[in-house]
Amino acid sequence: MADQPDPPIEEVVTTEEGGLKLNLLGSVRERTAVAILFGGLANVAGSRPFYILLDSSREMCVNCFKVISNKRQEIRQKNGYKNLIAWEKSDQLACLIYEITAGFPRSELFGLTSQLRRAALSIPANIVEGYARASQNEFHRFLSISLGSLAEVGYFLDFSYRQKIISKEDFQKVSRLHEECGRIIWSLYKSKT
Repeated sequence: MADQPDPPIEEVVTTEEGGLKLNLLGSVRERTAVAILFGGLANVAGSRPFYILLDSSREMCVNCFKVISNKRQEIRQKNGYKNLIAWEKSDQLACLIYEITAGFPRSELFGLTSQLRRAALSIPANIVEGYARASQNEFHRFLSISLGSLAEVGYFLDFSYRQKIISKEDFQKVSRLHEECGRIIWSLYKSKT
């Protein structure tokens, strides 16, 4: 018996993934192919979820994948890394550290000042770079690097305070923001595992 196409189903199935919402109207095969692309369950035939990809749907599946990939990229570019609270707070931390280190002794310009500024800038820069990468694993790896830079900043701040290079008021202010950044980036890091 020849493989006949499924009749179109006249109900609309809604599936959601990563902020994308699709209303699927079509045959069971077409909807199954889209469900597979989303890597999750989509109710494609009444109440029964499908996880299989039928051979005759491969070409349609490839075309759907291109459409979905382009849509995901549009959303990421539109919203961008600037919508990440982790980036926003770490950017504030870097700016505050630049302000504070402007008052450091000139003798520390190529030592502590430079090291602290580089480490502080590394935090938001790695969040941006990881966000721009193609995979969640890459983003996770760059968040890990940001956490390392954040720890480095913490040490440099403590050292600066002990050496009386930074005032108690500035130290407390920057320490609060440093701790807040740590909590936020750590939460983001844990959510990507």
